[in-house]
Amino acid sequence: MLIKEIMDTAVTECTEDTVLEEVYDLIQQGQKHYVVVIDSSKHRVPIGIVNEHSICENLIRQSRNSKRLYAGSVMSSKIKRICEEEEVENCRELIVTDADAIVVVSDRRQFKGVLEPVAIRESLDRQAAAIARGSFISSVLDHAIPGRVEIPAFGWLK
Repeated sequence: MLIKEIMDTAVTECTEDTVLEEVYDLIQQGQKHYVVVIDSSKHRVPIGIVNEHSICENLIRQSRNSKRLYAGSVMSSKIKRICEEEEVENCRELIVTDADAIVVVSDRRQFKGVLEPVAIRESLDRQAAAIARGSFISSVLDHAIPGRVEIPAFGWLK
């Protein structure tokens, strides 16, 4: 199974020069509790995320003026990137990542969606269960079918 089959594409995004007030509105309107920041509308390379925590951190702790702040100045760049064509099986280490978000990109590094560690774990569990069921069925069938059996509609088996 590929990452693009389990990623979430319903994610709000903005460019790094989006004003902070607009970024906050996007966070409130979106399904996620963050907005993915891309470098530009043309290139669409993800460079970080902005959430309410990063906004508060910059406004309160660092005493910055909100009038001069943009998404790029308050974003967290603690993200992991994964290609949409990558196999889920190869992404086990992302289940325990300390990144703020796992961002899915195309082979040209363009933003495509996000991936939750829970989605990876559930996909791996489903694959393991399917393999277990498949091996049980094939082992039963191997013993149930004699050496050569003719089924009229299908011809010879084995």
